[in-house]
Amino acid sequence: MNCKMKKFLIITSFLFFLLFFNAENSFACDCKGSGSVENSLFYSKVVFSAQVLNITTNKSKYLIKIIKLKLIKSWKGNLAKTFTITTKLNQGNCGYEFVKGKTYLIYANGEDNKTLSTNICTRTAELASNKDVEILDKIKTEKLSVKEL
Repeated sequence: MNCKMKKFLIITSFLFFLLFFNAENSFACDCKGSGSVENSLFYSKVVFSAQVLNITTNKSKYLIKIIKLKLIKSWKGNLAKTFTITTKLNQGNCGYEFVKGKTYLIYANGEDNKTLSTNICTRTAELASNKDVEILDKIKTEKLSVKEL
């Protein structure tokens, strides 16, 4: 085997090793799981249900979607009747795929209510038949009962 062939095989083997054995790290979004409803409620700045009124895309260096929402119900946080949140542009970078007109249960974070965002690593999901709602209602009722005592 000549020297050029050996170099080619070494480089090819090295590249194959990098691509194959490091494949799980090549995806941009890596969620560790959203955890329980209770933990998600605790660690989220706001938890609410809302209807999507509009979706706009900001293709600046941040590649985000701006979601205009109409509040239905809040379990945590004080929100206006209509407000916006952001999410990344697509699921490849953890963005949640909202659909205009649909309603969602949203777990969001941010510095304040003007910088809220969510992603696919949270428990955010469509509101219809969402089992989290029952648990959130129960938690909120229990907290109200404790405060009354």
